[in-house]
Amino acid sequence: MYNVVVETAPSLRVDRVLVLPGEVAVVEERAFGTLTVDLLDLENQPLRTSISVSRTGDPAELRFASTGDSLILGEGLYDVRVDMRDSFAVREAIAVEPRQPTRVVLGGSGTLTVIAPGSNAPATPAAVFGHGRADSLAIGLAHPLPAGEYRVTVRSVPPYVAEAVVVEPGQETTVELPETGVLEVDVFEFDTLAGSVVIAVIEPTTEERYGMLTSGERRLAMPGTYRLELETIPPRTIENVIVESAEIALIEQRGLSRIELPDAITQGDIDLRLEVLDTSDSTLAIVNAPQPTLRVWPGSYRVRVWRADALVWEGPITVADDRPARIDLNLPAQGEGP
Repeated sequence: MYNVVVETAPSLRVDRVLVLPGEVAVVEERAFGTLTVDLLDLENQPLRTSISVSRTGDPAELRFASTGDSLILGEGLYDVRVDMRDSFAVREAIAVEPRQPTRVVLGGSGTLTVIAPGSNAPATPAAVFGHGRADSLAIGLAHPLPAGEYRVTVRSVPPYVAEAVVVEPGQETTVELPETGVLEVDVFEFDTLAGSVVIAVIEPTTEERYGMLTSGERRLAMPGTYRLELETIPPRTIENVIVESAEIALIEQRGLSRIELPDAITQGDIDLRLEVLDTSDSTLAIVNAPQPTLRVWPGSYRVRVWRADALVWEGPITVADDRPARIDLNLPAQGEGP
């Protein structure tokens, strides 16, 4: 008669095992599984370091081991503490199932690819957040990342967000966007694309602002109907802009002009301020610059030019769509003026 102890964690003890002459005594216990903890470098090569394993809820350590070792453990939940030299990595509540191998991998790297439908996806900004870092992504290209869980944000219209995206060591993770179209708004100043004009994209029913574009920028957009608000002088609204799946919605606005002061007059004068008002004397825009210039749509305006706090010119002007309107400070203002 024997007592049998199997040095697992926790240990297994079977009492009163009877061994008879000429027979084989078999002790069978199935409530055990294996746990292997691997630590990888950024090249996905294994690293050796010490670990400690304890049952979840019980701080008493059950066993010390090394990464790469296969530990036989009883069925249940376990916490693993991995020595990272200058810190510790902890994984909690790891489930060990009977007669099943469980593997936990720390470190390593994989790749993340954001895929948009169609082969001609524009360079829509995308970003990935996680593990205390923020990376920019190019849609359609694989981006290397340390293994772990991330949040992916694509600045489409409206923005697309994917939570809890897991990058596995040595694996390629793919985030595929839903069917989209493309939205582009081109604003022309005379015959030249005005690249710095900002356009707000708004959902017309909820009035939710989905994002901002700049003139000439091509952006992925979900199919739907939008309202565009151009931050020009004066502001301009474009209603019922329809984006369809796999189609390009190209909106053109032409005729933008500008009001400016001659370079010979403004050169080196850092105190100049240009103010544009509508016909009811409501201020539309103010710019402070050594050579102030404002982009405006053709029409009639009232303009004031200030040097510091002194008004040096005021009067009405008419802006055409084929040439800039220049104000000569050496000439008296038309109509009323100081």
